[in-house]
Amino acid sequence: MSTTTATRVSLSELDILLASRFTSIKAMEAYGLRKFPTSEQYHELAAQLAALPLSRPMVPYVLAQRDWHIRGQTGCMFARLAAHQSLSLRWEYIVSDYMVGHNDYTESVETLLQDSIRDGRVEVISILFPFLREPSDIEIMLRNLVARTSFWFERDEVVGDHHHLHLRYPVSEVSHFLGPRDGLT
Repeated sequence: MSTTTATRVSLSELDILLASRFTSIKAMEAYGLRKFPTSEQYHELAAQLAALPLSRPMVPYVLAQRDWHIRGQTGCMFARLAAHQSLSLRWEYIVSDYMVGHNDYTESVETLLQDSIRDGRVEVISILFPFLREPSDIEIMLRNLVARTSFWFERDEVVGDHHHLHLRYPVSEVSHFLGPRDGLT
């Protein structure tokens, strides 16, 4: 079994040049009155760009998430505005190549997260697991992360057909890293 790695990524102006490739993805999936690219389109383009010799392998996955936020797909105006300013805002990313069955990722993710929190220049941190696509795989990863690190679930409940996992991390005694707003849905 190979070792899982996690990488701390900050975007550079050169990386942003690749971002135009994501803005050219045609919106195919309709949500209400708006259309967005599908997850598959993002994964496909990120994998193509990661294979380029000039690309840092995890940067295309970061750029995919950035584009996702810029297009407003999360429904969070803060994320949308922040993604537009990701260089000046100093939005940092921790990207893991975790696959189900590997449990060696937790320590490196937590160590990189703690390093990012201590870095006074970092204002926003995202943790990406781009190779997980199935909700059940994401749940396994999150439960392993909670079992082996300081992460915890503020909420772990099934509501209708959706399983809500609200992930938290202690940043200080009075504030916490807030996970996905709606958890796994």
